[in-house]
Amino acid sequence: SFNNTARLVFTEPLSKTLSLELNYQNGYAFDNQQRFVYDFNSTTQQYDVVNIDYSNEFENKTLTNGLGFSFNKNEKKYNWNVGLGAQQTHRENANLTTSDVFTQNFINLTPSAQFRYNFSTTKRLNIRYDGRTNQPSINQIQPIPDNTNTQTVFLGNANLKPSFSNNLRIFYNNFDFKSYRTLFLGAFITQTFNAFGNNQTLITDQADPNFGKVANSYVNVDGNISANMFGTVGLPLIKGNKLTLNIDGRASYNRATNITTNIENITNEYVFTNGYRLVSNLDKLDMIAGISGTMSTANYTVGNNTKFYVLKPNIDISYLFPGNIRLQTDVSYIKQTGGGAGYD
Repeated sequence: SFNNTARLVFTEPLSKTLSLELNYQNGYAFDNQQRFVYDFNSTTQQYDVVNIDYSNEFENKTLTNGLGFSFNKNEKKYNWNVGLGAQQTHRENANLTTSDVFTQNFINLTPSAQFRYNFSTTKRLNIRYDGRTNQPSINQIQPIPDNTNTQTVFLGNANLKPSFSNNLRIFYNNFDFKSYRTLFLGAFITQTFNAFGNNQTLITDQADPNFGKVANSYVNVDGNISANMFGTVGLPLIKGNKLTLNIDGRASYNRATNITTNIENITNEYVFTNGYRLVSNLDKLDMIAGISGTMSTANYTVGNNTKFYVLKPNIDISYLFPGNIRLQTDVSYIKQTGGGAGYD
């Protein structure tokens, strides 16, 4: 495989704090994959007969050209930029074994925006958005069955379109040097159109050599969402950062769409985590003691819903004896419930 990207940028000041940026980007990606499967030759007693059903040499070339602009503002306490780009994609898929060539052309708009605000030297807010295209991998588009897996036969789809995602990131941090008090908050949210989903069906034809396996191809699907939010608070209990209580919280939501036996299978997964940790930084004694709990729930359109609870207490103690001799021990425990007999 080979990837190359070149970018040209021109910036024109419009005022002391505002500028206009014009940009051009060219990208080229090349992938070549050879897969040869050999059958037994009774004449030579060797595996030297090429199986044309599972053998293939596939080549993919992707050329992208993008034009864009952005306005950039820089002030003492804040800065922002807003931009828009247009990207043209030309993709050529060549089956060198059969001499078939399949070409695709797409045009996508790629907006972007960012805002930073400095409340003080220790307190900042950063918000960023961008739209992005992603190309399918060569395995996802190579239209030749791969039966090396004992349970699943994979087959690429040369008609896959690039996916497009809207991405939002938010960060806020505050650190008090005097008291060692900290606060960090963040969020990642991604919405994807034309995502690459799995299309799975059971092979029921008894004449098929892969009878009983699952045939897995790839399709473009909509509605995929990934959202993650997290926060950490550091509370000093003893002055001088000698003993600190850290409180962590996380929440995530993921929505994924796949196809199972021609039925749309939507998965909605929710995960919540909360943790508490004591961290000491004494002259000779170092200790980290904490406990965290996680609840995970997954709901499926096709299949059984699941719910798990995980509890993780742990402690790590280190003590420095005279003569620079250090003794360290740690204990951790994991308890899972909700999985049923044989899993908890």
